[in-house]
Amino acid sequence: MNRGAAKIYPCSTALWVTLLTCWLLITSSLTFADISAPSTPTDVTLAEPLIKPLSIVLSPNTIEDTRLFLAGRSIHNLSSYNGEHSRRDVASFILLQQALYKGGYKGELEVHAVMPYLRNLRYISDGKIALLGEPIWLSDVSSNTDKIFISSAVINHGEFVVGLYVNPTHPLATSPPSAKQLKYYSAASNRNWKKDWQLLQDLNVKNVQHSLFWRNIVKMVYAGRVDFTLAPFQNSPDLSIAAYGLSLAVVPDVKVILGGSRHFIVSRQHPMGKSSFEQLQRGLKLLRQDGTITRAFTEVGFFNQKTKNWRLLNPQQHPPTTSTTSGHQVSGSQHRDHLPRSLRPL
Repeated sequence: MNRGAAKIYPCSTALWVTLLTCWLLITSSLTFADISAPSTPTDVTLAEPLIKPLSIVLSPNTIEDTRLFLAGRSIHNLSSYNGEHSRRDVASFILLQQALYKGGYKGELEVHAVMPYLRNLRYISDGKIALLGEPIWLSDVSSNTDKIFISSAVINHGEFVVGLYVNPTHPLATSPPSAKQLKYYSAASNRNWKKDWQLLQDLNVKNVQHSLFWRNIVKMVYAGRVDFTLAPFQNSPDLSIAAYGLSLAVVPDVKVILGGSRHFIVSRQHPMGKSSFEQLQRGLKLLRQDGTITRAFTEVGFFNQKTKNWRLLNPQQHPPTTSTTSGHQVSGSQHRDHLPRSLRPL
């Protein structure tokens, strides 16, 4: 044997058998000790461990403005609803989310970007989407209660007051009309916005041109194809609208009321419809009680104190008691925390 080589010690057969038997007994006892009986019967279906995302449909420009306004902030920690990119539709979308979570919803939100108003309503009625992300006129959905739930009023009757908006060089920008003079002017609107369209008819506007998209309405007014459009009073210093690289000026000292109340709607046909409606109602009640809804609409200029003493062109719509307000889409996100889980077109 060479010095320094590893030493190998032979072992008898009896000793090897004894060692192998002991090893098998030890490992067998450990293995069986680690195996426990099933805690639930095998024929019981376990509950879904995660809450499915709640689907919402909304116009893409409101989704984008909400994202820009929040700029990474959580909807749960907002100290103010005022700021760049904020407006009535953005505030409404944030209030919807806050109401859901205050009402007990604990899942994610999945936001789908769709623009045409009637298409959005159809998705809710058919159960393809659970909620619409903006409050709408009660009169638009009151005959469809077999397919939708209607929330408590987010905007009450008499709170929806709007202005007339024109190209900044238009004569109306410095010389407000009387109600009788409106018959000499033309306007742009969307005939699917039934309240706006009917109001323009009631004001005897001589020519009302239709477009499905707010973007095109702004361009029509700015290009002089029509004289004015109805839109909310903005929170800008001069109440002007800035949208799509264009600017519209408010016609000073006059305003109009769109009568009626606005509400969120939830699909009765959607699997999560009933539970999300109950959560939404609980949350809206809390937001109404602590003054959050009024504060939000005031801070974005929807309830606008600058127009408080402006002349009302349709006083017959004036309710017994009212706040000075405005309304409508002007340009063009959530727990986890504000950004939509997806923005997939339908």
